Amino acid sequence: MSLAQETAASVEGQLSTILKQFHQSQALLEQTEREATGAHFQISELNSTLASMHQRSAGFKHRAEELKGQMKQLDREDPGYRHIRRTRAKVLTGLEDLEIEIEQLKATIEDSRDQVKGLEENAKIEQERLQTLVNEVDGLQESLPGPQLYVELFEMGVGKAHCDLYLDKNFGFWAEEINQFIGVIIQLHQDLQAGKYRIDTNSEFFGGRCSATAEAMFAGVAIGKQELSKEIFGLACDPEIYFHHIFDVFRCWCLGLYLTNRHQELRELLQEHQFSEGLREGYTNCFIALLNQDGRRMAIGLKDIVRHEWELWQQTGSRRAAGVVNFGAAALSVLALERGITVQLPADTIPDLILTET
Repeated sequence: MSLAQETAASVEGQLSTILKQFHQSQALLEQTEREATGAHFQISELNSTLASMHQRSAGFKHRAEELKGQMKQLDREDPGYRHIRRTRAKVLTGLEDLEIEIEQLKATIEDSRDQVKGLEENAKIEQERLQTLVNEVDGLQESLPGPQLYVELFEMGVGKAHCDLYLDKNFGFWAEEINQFIGVIIQLHQDLQAGKYRIDTNSEFFGGRCSATAEAMFAGVAIGKQELSKEIFGLACDPEIYFHHIFDVFRCWCLGLYLTNRHQELRELLQEHQFSEGLREGYTNCFIALLNQDGRRMAIGLKDIVRHEWELWQQTGSRRAAGVVNFGAAALSVLALERGITVQLPADTIPDLILTET
């Protein structure tokens, strides 16, 4: 990470400039494509109107021919002849006016087609420019530490800290270590928000989708620094990508809404997930318990969380040490104590030290 950051320092200024151009080009392309789509729709509507006008024109012509035939069968002095002639004159006048409208509409359609052609040419030019910028951005971003490196550093770092906690029983040293690695996740989300990484190729790190984001948020509560958790929530959890059916997004929003006292929104979110099963059910029960000061439900939720998460961490290979302390259950236990809820620890992955020292 240090080597990558040293290399990145030399290109960050250039990358910032290119990214600004990239976003401007992207916005211009999207606007041009929207205008082209709108123009295509307008042409379609105008063509439909033109077809209707041609039908009316054909109807006028047919009527004029019918009246002409009727006139031939009558004497010119016949009153009926004069009435039919006046009627036919009105039909022909209407036809003439309609033909003028048709020609005007045809001209409008041609203008719209020219507009579409120009927009499509502009879009093609902008697409080529955007692709050039994409290539430049990709080249510069290769010099940056990849988002996955931040995640791996966080997981390896907290895993080592957890093992040290169990060996040395030193809460202060553990909390300092965890604080340091929470900073790694904060830095990641600051870089993501600053636009240093493309969303389309790094979407799994945005919006709280990455498990390390949620782990860092709960870790902040576990070490008694809720302000760090709220900072990550503000950086990572964008309401525009509120995909709470994704589990890690769900638990980020649960904790974030609770810590920022948006309890009504939290109740609505929990109500939507109240019939979940497994790990999501555990978190749902715990947050409902916090809101309602329900010790029985808290106990059930904590038991589900530690059981399911322990099973998950065993499947992560060298990362499994990060699950030696269960940040989610530990943080919820701390919050439960703040609410006056008695906590019975269901597993060793919630060390007593966290509850007594936090």
